[in-house]
Amino acid sequence: MVVVRYYNGGIYLMDTFGSRLRSLRQKKGLTQRELAKLIGAKHNSISDWENDGHKPDMDTLEKLMGVFEVSSDYLLARDNQAVLDKDYVNVL
Repeated sequence: MVVVRYYNGGIYLMDTFGSRLRSLRQKKGLTQRELAKLIGAKHNSISDWENDGHKPDMDTLEKLMGVFEVSSDYLLARDNQAVLDKDYVNVL
């Protein structure tokens, strides 16, 4: 899902956590089941997150950050810069 925001008579599209997660998963070539197995979640949780039904807990969010090598701000659609410090990824 993409959220539409209005500004000064115009509109712009804004990513959501779900759309970012789906995009990252597809870029990595993973199915929902494969991603779920990597992070120890149920595959229907991945679907729920991608449809913006819920968000994962902090522990799971950290696992997702490690799998995709992105920051929490990027994953949560708070920032458009996906860079994550490689030293942090190695800790995960």
